[in-house]
Amino acid sequence: MKSILVIDDDDSIAALLDVLLSKAGYRVLRARTGEDGLSMMRSHLPDLILLDIGLPGKDGISILKKMKTQEKFESLPVIMITADARRKTVTTAIYSGAIDYLVKPLDRQVLELKIRRAFQVQELELSKTLTRDAGKVVVERRKGYTLFVFSGLINQATEQSFFGILERGLERQIRTEVFAFDLRWQPVLNPDQVTIVHSILHNSSGNRPVLIAGRNYAAFLEAPLDLENQLFISEEDLERFLSHKDI
Repeated sequence: MKSILVIDDDDSIAALLDVLLSKAGYRVLRARTGEDGLSMMRSHLPDLILLDIGLPGKDGISILKKMKTQEKFESLPVIMITADARRKTVTTAIYSGAIDYLVKPLDRQVLELKIRRAFQVQELELSKTLTRDAGKVVVERRKGYTLFVFSGLINQATEQSFFGILERGLERQIRTEVFAFDLRWQPVLNPDQVTIVHSILHNSSGNRPVLIAGRNYAAFLEAPLDLENQLFISEEDLERFLSHKDI
C-alpha cells in the first residue's frame, strides 16, 4: 500500500483528504507544519507528499525547496495545494520542484488523477535511473552494521558489483557486523532478480544478522534462506532502525 503524507494545518482539508485517499486505497500520514512534515518524512519516507503552500511558520514553498536539497527526499513527488491559482504562484511551485498542484476547493476526481499521474512519472524516472545504473551496488559503512544499497536495476552484474566490494578488503573489516540490504529504490522484482539477491545473501552473509528492507521484502518471505539470523522488514522499519542507530 502506497503512503501519502498530507502537510496541511487546515483540519477540514486534512480530514477530507484522509477520507478520499483512504477510500482510494492509500495509507494517509498527517503533519500540521512544514517542520513536522520533514520529521515525518525522516521516520516514514512516504511515497508522495501533498503540501499546502500556506503553512504557518515556514511556508510550503520554503519546505519544498529544503526537501529538494536533501538527497533522501529530492526524488519524492510533491503535489502542492493552494487557494491561489495565479500563474506566479503555480510557476514558483513547479520551478521549486513540485510535480503538480491542486487548487482549493479540492475535486476528488482531479485529486485521484493527479496522484496517479505523479506515480506514473515517478516510476518512469525511476526506471530510467535504474537502467542507467544497472547492476550497481553502493556500500555505506555505519556504526555496528554495513548498508548495501541496490541503487541500480538488479541483473547478473549486481553479484559482480557486490562481491567486488567484498574483494576490495571490506569483508575482513565487517566479519561480525550486521548486513543491511536496502531495496527501497527497486521496482517490483521479478523471480530472476529475487534469485540473484538470494544468491548474494547465501554466499556472503554467513551467520551475520541480516536485514532486508524495501517494498519487495515480502518476496523473500516466501522462500527464506537458511540463515540463523535474518529479519525481513519494511522500508518504514528500516527508517526506524536507521534513525535509532548512532550513525
